[in-house]
Amino acid sequence: MKKLALLLLLLVCSSQAGAVYVEMWEKKVDGIEGGFPMIMPEIIAVGNYFIPLRIIAGFYIFNESGVVYENKFLSIARVVKKDDLLLISFYDSAVLFNFSKRIVRKTLVHERYIMGVTFLGNNPVTLSRNGKVKVFDTNGSLLWSREFRYAQWITACSGKLVVYGFAGNGSQVVVFDNSSELRLRFDEFVDGAECAGNSLIILERNRSVSRVMSYSLNGTLRWIKDFGKPYIRVHAVSNRIYVSDWTNDVLMIFDLNGNLLANLRISRINLLGASPTSYEITEKGIIMVWNDRVEVYSNDGRLIKNLSISVGKGQIFGAQVYNGTVLVYGGSPSVGFPIEKPYGFVLLLKDNRSELIEFPGPVGFAGFFRGNLVVITIGYLQERLDTPTRDFAYIPDYRVVLLKKAPGGYINITSNLEGKVYIDGKFAGETPLRTGLERGRHNITVVAFGKMKSKVIDVNDYDMNITFKFAAGVLNVSSAVEAWLKTDNKSLGKGPGEFYLPPGNYNITFYCFGCLGRMSYFGELYYGVRIKENETTMIFINTSILKNPIGYLMLPCNITEVAIDGKPLRNIFMLPLSAGEHEIELYGRALRVSLKENEVLVLKLDRSRRTYTTTVAITRASELQRVFGFEVVLALFLALLVFREVMREKQ
Repeated sequence: MKKLALLLLLLVCSSQAGAVYVEMWEKKVDGIEGGFPMIMPEIIAVGNYFIPLRIIAGFYIFNESGVVYENKFLSIARVVKKDDLLLISFYDSAVLFNFSKRIVRKTLVHERYIMGVTFLGNNPVTLSRNGKVKVFDTNGSLLWSREFRYAQWITACSGKLVVYGFAGNGSQVVVFDNSSELRLRFDEFVDGAECAGNSLIILERNRSVSRVMSYSLNGTLRWIKDFGKPYIRVHAVSNRIYVSDWTNDVLMIFDLNGNLLANLRISRINLLGASPTSYEITEKGIIMVWNDRVEVYSNDGRLIKNLSISVGKGQIFGAQVYNGTVLVYGGSPSVGFPIEKPYGFVLLLKDNRSELIEFPGPVGFAGFFRGNLVVITIGYLQERLDTPTRDFAYIPDYRVVLLKKAPGGYINITSNLEGKVYIDGKFAGETPLRTGLERGRHNITVVAFGKMKSKVIDVNDYDMNITFKFAAGVLNVSSAVEAWLKTDNKSLGKGPGEFYLPPGNYNITFYCFGCLGRMSYFGELYYGVRIKENETTMIFINTSILKNPIGYLMLPCNITEVAIDGKPLRNIFMLPLSAGEHEIELYGRALRVSLKENEVLVLKLDRSRRTYTTTVAITRASELQRVFGFEVVLALFLALLVFREVMREKQ
């Protein structure tokens, strides 16, 4: 697992003693593949419930106990909140949810392509594709309606509704209620209308210039500012106006009178070759997220916090601020298969303390809900490292996890063999693993290569390190060319190098020699090895094996030492050899054999340890795999051949 190397300037890295975040529940959900990595998830909380938004395929409502409603065939297009009311436009409807006591759902409009939703006071409002505006009461009854055929968007501002859109030779913005109407006409394209206090902020643009204007709700122009850039965005939050220039990565902050308060540099993160903007504007301020730091500003542009963070192989995706606590989250946007594993983290920073929580998948959102921590893991890009070409695949892994703060400690679980970790019978991840556990007794189990070890521990209010040690030996691979190796379809990694395995017999496949570089050998090589506890088994792969025609020599499984062409071998019972003459020395006796290309030479012993051979011809590497034991049926067939030869000798 990728480990997070933290370098926190001006911070002391220590977790809060006596309390840790432990998992309450986890829910696997579907995600939208095309959104990653440009769009990250978020949640909206209302009453005792929260709803995941963006990139989550489907509609889910959660509370502290878990999911209370789900519909995998609905996807949220837009959502607005007013106290305990939530107005959501789906693909084919607009629905009002009341969360004040129990969840009450009322469908207001049932049609495709709802253009916009908002609230006028507590009354829900919808804008249909045909330009019809409908205002409802909280019970879903229609109060009144108006129609503006050009309307493309709707918002509310100080007791009025505002629609805008392109109409004929220009654009119109209409401020209205049930009894009055004010029309503002513009020559160019209106691309936004926002409410700031009692002011209406309008963005007008053409191909060469963008213009931001402030109007009163009675149509009086208060101020106007021209920007010589073709692409800007405007956001109005409370009594501040934020103008984002994505061309030059500048965020300008204005007050309601049009006075410039600050110029900030817009943050971006490097993510899988893309550079999406990574900042958030809230009522309390601005959060800028970079690859190596997080900056927190007040709503007038004053720097409050500047946290420099180095995350090693991890990647920062985003950050949130809750009552003085900064949550930094992220993980591995890409994973090199088969040796790397997805990784995610949440880092909580407050009052010179930090707390690290790790997850088995990259984290796209982390935030607080009623004192608990909500985490949403996302998918990642998987790159196949053991193929001649760079094959990529998107692996969706969307999970909503709720964690609570409880007395206990963090447990660091390691093992000399890579294994799966189960805590109290539930899968928790793979070693090495760091996780929080509540105070009390817990059963920790690690399963590695089919072997299992368990420990019962008593968790108290401090961190613990738990190490599992399995019986193991070493497979030492020396190869002139880098190659990948696997056993029983489980990847061991890339050689040359040392690999730890439990004692036993293994079929080792070497493949993709010189992957992602100049291929030295386009086939596969197969070895049969025996691993003994606390011993090292050596495999040498030289260039002659890779360049010349080869066959295979199969030795009796009970033979531990043998010399081939004067070179001693230990704990190997099958290996490739160059086609031709070879001398085999066994039990002090020498035997000369002739090995042909695409042939398996089986060496056997009778009861007096006399040696004799039999051959099995092969024409394809797949057939050798079957002989070697990857296909059980044909492996049994080879055993029958050997048994037949033994019976002939006895006769």
